[in-house]
Amino acid sequence: ISFRDVDMTPQAIKLKELAAKENPQAVLILADGFSSAMFAKAMQQLAIDLPLVGSHAMAAPLIFSVAGEEVDGLLIPGSSALMPEQMSDANPQQAVVVDFLERFQATYGRPALAGGTLGADAINILALALAEAGPDRARLRDAIEKTTGFVGMTGIFTYTPDDHEGLGLDALAIYRVDMANKTFILVKTLP
Repeated sequence: ISFRDVDMTPQAIKLKELAAKENPQAVLILADGFSSAMFAKAMQQLAIDLPLVGSHAMAAPLIFSVAGEEVDGLLIPGSSALMPEQMSDANPQQAVVVDFLERFQATYGRPALAGGTLGADAINILALALAEAGPDRARLRDAIEKTTGFVGMTGIFTYTPDDHEGLGLDALAIYRVDMANKTFILVKTLP
């Protein structure tokens, strides 16, 4: 699927043919939010009655303007930053996320997308490491690998020489698209 594809009917026809042979339990779509929404619409038009699980690319307000009722109930992964008001008050990320989202809205006049929170976390971790290690690449890597318990918007980061992901499963959440209220409903946090 390409962002240039506006009509996803050909892709949905292929899915319908494949689904008749393979009998899948669900469809996982890994594409940008616009293309994903257009694919969901084509599935509905062809009466493909399979649960659709989206990617984090769909976890953006854009879905509410380009998609219709066909994505109502769609399950998507995301971080706590998607819906901070649904976080527990005890979650240390809540204050960090709310502060960033409010400052972003005030500065740019629009809500931040998921990529903005990911980028901000990366820049903040890099800035802390640069302050400690300077621009030397080896020292910078070592400083990042010593990052422990950094409270970011997309999770609480801890790196090691063997773990360059920095986040565990507890940084992930599953949301359900609620088209009637144009919002995402927290279904489950992991683990």
